Amino acid sequence: MLRPVLLILDDLQWADPTSVALLALLARRTNGHRVALVATILVEDRQHAFDSGRGSLVPRRAAPRTVGRPPASPVGAPGSPSLRDTRPMKLYFAGPLFTTPERTWNAEVTSALRAAGHEVFLPQEQEPGKYGPGIFATDVGGIDWADGLVAIMDGPDPDSGTAWEVGYAFGTRKPVVLVRTDFRALAGDAGDYNPMLTQAATARIDLPAASTMEVIAAILGALARIEADGR
Repeated sequence: MLRPVLLILDDLQWADPTSVALLALLARRTNGHRVALVATILVEDRQHAFDSGRGSLVPRRAAPRTVGRPPASPVGAPGSPSLRDTRPMKLYFAGPLFTTPERTWNAEVTSALRAAGHEVFLPQEQEPGKYGPGIFATDVGGIDWADGLVAIMDGPDPDSGTAWEVGYAFGTRKPVVLVRTDFRALAGDAGDYNPMLTQAATARIDLPAASTMEVIAAILGALARIEADGR
C-alpha cells in the first residue's frame, strides 16, 4: 500500500501568480489520492490573499506575469491599471485538432482551464457530425460568445483555421492569447512565426518544449493579467 504524503508549503504570500495557479491545479489533481497539501500565508499581506474554498487555492489579488512579450508597464506603476479580483472568462480554444495527440492535449488544457473556473468553447466538442457550413457557423458563433481567445501556434506554420480564428477575434476586439511550445523557429527577420499573428496578440506565451503543466500555468497567468488590465 502506498504511504500517505503530507506536503507543507510555507510563506505562499511570496508566490507569483503563475506558481499559485500551478499549485491550484496540482491540488485539484490530488482528489482520491492519499495526499494532503498544507499551505500557509501571512494574512496581513492583503495583496496575496487566497480563497481556500472547495479545496483549491485561488489568487484573489496579485500581479500576474505573461511569458514571452513583457507588459508595457508593471501593475502598480504610475499610469498602470489598478488590480481587481479576477473573474471567470468565457474562452474560445483555437488550435489544430486533426490527430489524436492534438485532440488529447487540447482536452487536457481545456479541462484545466475549466477547473480554474473559466468557461471554454472547444471546437472538437462541437463539430462532430457537422460539415463545412455547419462547422464554420458553429465556430464563428463560439468566438462571438467568448470574452477572449486562446490559440495554439504550434507547427512549422500555425494551423490555417486557427490563424483565421485569431484574425476574427482580433477584428472583433477580443483579447487573444497565443501559445507556442514548438521549438522550431522560422528563418529570417519575421520572428518565431507570422507577424500577422504575433502582432494580433494581447499576450504571447513562448515556451519551447514545455510541459503541459507549465503551459497551463502560463495561460492562467496571462488571463489574470488581461483581466487586471481591464481588457
